[in-house]
Amino acid sequence: MNRDSRVSGPGSAFGPGSSDRDAGGGARRGRGAALRIAGLYIGVSLLYIVTSDRIVAAVAPSQSQNAVFQTIKGSGFVLLTGVMLWYLIRRNMSELHRLNESLARQGGRLRILLDDAPIAICLVRRGVLEYLNTAARAMLGPNQELTGTRLLDRVAEPSRAAVQRAVEDVERSGRPARLNEQKLVDTNGREIDVELAACPFAPDEGAVQVAIIDVTERKRLEAGLTQAHKMEAVGKLASGVSHEFNNLLTAILGYSTLARQGLARGAPTTRCLDQIDSVAKHAAGITRSLLTLSRASPALKQLLPLRPIVDEAIDLVRSVVPKTIQLEVATTLPEGASVLVDAAQLKQAILNLAMNARDAMPAGGTLWIRTSFTADHGPGLPHGAAVIRVSDTGVGIPPEVRARLFTPFFTTKPAGKGTGLGLALTRSIIEDHGGSIHVESEVGKGSAFTVSLPCTSPGQPAAAPPTRAGQHVVIVGEDTPEVLSIVTLSLRSAGYTVIPATDGGEVIRLVQEHKDRLDALIMDVGLPTASGVECLIRARQIVPHLPVVLMTGGAMPDLPAEEDRLLERLPKPFRTEALVERLAAVIDERARAASHG
Repeated sequence: MNRDSRVSGPGSAFGPGSSDRDAGGGARRGRGAALRIAGLYIGVSLLYIVTSDRIVAAVAPSQSQNAVFQTIKGSGFVLLTGVMLWYLIRRNMSELHRLNESLARQGGRLRILLDDAPIAICLVRRGVLEYLNTAARAMLGPNQELTGTRLLDRVAEPSRAAVQRAVEDVERSGRPARLNEQKLVDTNGREIDVELAACPFAPDEGAVQVAIIDVTERKRLEAGLTQAHKMEAVGKLASGVSHEFNNLLTAILGYSTLARQGLARGAPTTRCLDQIDSVAKHAAGITRSLLTLSRASPALKQLLPLRPIVDEAIDLVRSVVPKTIQLEVATTLPEGASVLVDAAQLKQAILNLAMNARDAMPAGGTLWIRTSFTADHGPGLPHGAAVIRVSDTGVGIPPEVRARLFTPFFTTKPAGKGTGLGLALTRSIIEDHGGSIHVESEVGKGSAFTVSLPCTSPGQPAAAPPTRAGQHVVIVGEDTPEVLSIVTLSLRSAGYTVIPATDGGEVIRLVQEHKDRLDALIMDVGLPTASGVECLIRARQIVPHLPVVLMTGGAMPDLPAEEDRLLERLPKPFRTEALVERLAAVIDERARAASHG
């Protein structure tokens, strides 16, 4: 089928079109018609002349010779005028056919352009669809002929009144109209978000042209952009709040450590302090998880055995699961199976999955947490994978909800009952650790979340650097009084001479003042007047190869490559023992470098 016949068939709003071959045949038919008209004129005229002359000759025989002459003369005139008539008609008809051919070609091209237009276009006459181009047929009636049906049959109920009013206004006033945020329905019942533009086509006949723009994808992108703005807002909020929050947690952990000194291990006060430490560490994990979700800070990963981490997470799960839910735990993990992991974040991910399962069993049920090892050496799994499976006997997840399960801020809970961040945060943590998460669910039969994490060689984590104390001089730059106090107390109790400072300018002044006996510098990244990074660069201009410990409650900044040496990064909150270990390690590193230099 050629393209002209495709758009000019019986259902076309533009009537039967003509192809180039039809136009050529019409020209030949036009020339034949001109010849027939001229021939008819000559025949009738000659018949009249001959007949009239014979009648005259019969009535007046004496005039016969004159009648013959008149017949010859009249016949010649008729023949001459007949040829002229044939020529004029043929020329005019040829011109008309040339114009007709041109119009036919242009009309065919316009119909092809209209039918192949990427925007859906319909012709509506008195509310009835008279023509739909290819895009409109594909959008509204992929499996059904819509010509002759009502336009409103393809409009969703909430939009019908507005669309009907707009089309009637265009028919009546002859002015274009545009409608945004409307919904149409195709023949399969699928709703489509559209914008409509209506303009008069033949006002005297009540015909209106309606262009339909599918904005479904645009709305999806707009929703994604809105989501991105939300995530950016969460990131800024998390980054801004976490610094102060982690400062407070650092002070809590530090004073807890100091309070534990001199107490017996099994004393009631010691157990209370252990609980304080556990809660503070859990709070720190939540903060780091939020920063990871917003991409404001990377996870702080160490090579650790997985089983103790899972055991600690299960202890947290027991505290949030009601007695109506039976918790079943099973593990087949080898003792030495280790993963490169941020322990606090992984525990948070397991807790999130368990809380999601808890909420799916309001009337009670069974919650399983199983861990195992698989030797599947797939991409990113050179040594196999550690598998954590959290399953329940809850209500299950419908397919339409499953498709959006890990979308940030998406929740099926009523307002005030959920943020929609739990599962999104969990996936972000797992993927940041190079793993994957898979969900299986059947409505009414429960759900199962399977987490796979790359498992390294089954060795134990590397030993921590040796702790050493001595009469070393250390400058501590920290603008939070509680943190400055606990760091100063802890370092002094470990044998260090500590010089405190509360802003960047004071740090630089003290470095200049004590440059001949300064052994190390400990600073918060966000010092006032001069940042920790700026202080580090300027301090090493005064004291080359100065060991530095950078502390931060938020995102750790990037450093120039030449400054990324004799450097320890310590995220807040931290235990004071960790600070002492990091400080000793960086001082020892300088000593080793000096002995080899």
